[in-house]
Amino acid sequence: MVKRSVSKSADSPLPGAQAPDDGTPAPASAGFPIVGIGASAGGLEAFEQFFRACPVDTGMAFVLVPHLDPGHDSLLTEILQRSTAMPVAEAQDQAVVEPDHVYIIPPNREMALLNGVLQLSAPTLARGQRMPIDAFFRSLAVDLEQAAIGIVLSGTATDGTLGLRAIHGAGGVCMVQEPATAKYEGMPQSAIAAGFATHILALEKMPRMLVELVRQSVFRQRVPRVLPAADVNGLNQILLQVRSSTGHDFSLYKKSTIGRRIERRMAQHNIDDMAVYARFLKSHPPEVQALFKELLINVTSFSATPGLCGAQGGSAAPASGQQARRLRVSGLGARLRQRRGGVLDCHPAA
Repeated sequence: MVKRSVSKSADSPLPGAQAPDDGTPAPASAGFPIVGIGASAGGLEAFEQFFRACPVDTGMAFVLVPHLDPGHDSLLTEILQRSTAMPVAEAQDQAVVEPDHVYIIPPNREMALLNGVLQLSAPTLARGQRMPIDAFFRSLAVDLEQAAIGIVLSGTATDGTLGLRAIHGAGGVCMVQEPATAKYEGMPQSAIAAGFATHILALEKMPRMLVELVRQSVFRQRVPRVLPAADVNGLNQILLQVRSSTGHDFSLYKKSTIGRRIERRMAQHNIDDMAVYARFLKSHPPEVQALFKELLINVTSFSATPGLCGAQGGSAAPASGQQARRLRVSGLGARLRQRRGGVLDCHPAA
């Protein structure tokens, strides 16, 4: 079960000076996080509460995907502009996403992100079959990988759950509104039950957690291929504890992927040193299980050092010892396709 994130009190003011705008859109390669926020019933109040607590200079962009009536113009842009000093605009096709801006999907449109540029199109499915939050979150995960952030707020049904799955698999952050604080808890409960929520928070605590994650450079730095000796020792101690508690050995996995996922857990506890986190794990056994769940990589976005590839029940986890060398792929057969950078994908045999 995902633990509720504990953050500092939201009562103290957050920095909020408007960032200077020289009129030049940031390039797609700038590397700033883009936050996708989905909501349905009860979403207006949730959006307002979120942005009243959000600073205007986080360096992030916010893209809102509410469920809108396709037959009417939306007033959401004007309403939300009252809750934030950031520019709020209805998304336009081919708009370059800029940090410290808010974009809202127009009615009766599908929206995706490609190279940091918004792509709008007419819906292809009937109104009751559309999942606009899932669709945008998936594109966000593909475009930004670990710099993607998905947030699911109040709403009914399940839109957003599969989108969070994609973001989680890409190494991004998945926040979900605490169901007890949501006007409609269906969408938050669905995401939590599926196991893809990395943070479960009340609305007013979400902006502070985002700021803290950026402060700790979770989005701005990849774990280097050659780690300092102190970090190597801390990382090894962490992986040893996971192996001791769960029987699974992640030491052969790509250190960049493992490091990013460990850093996400560290950020939740305001820890920025791997050796300190290793000691924290020894005294907090439930955190070992939470980290283990974070390290599990869904088979559809599986990433490992060449030589390991497994599938069981829709997810993949490394085996330990001799098991790692004898790992088999269940089913009638499988083929391994070598991808650039030494990443292996598992595909059922044709």
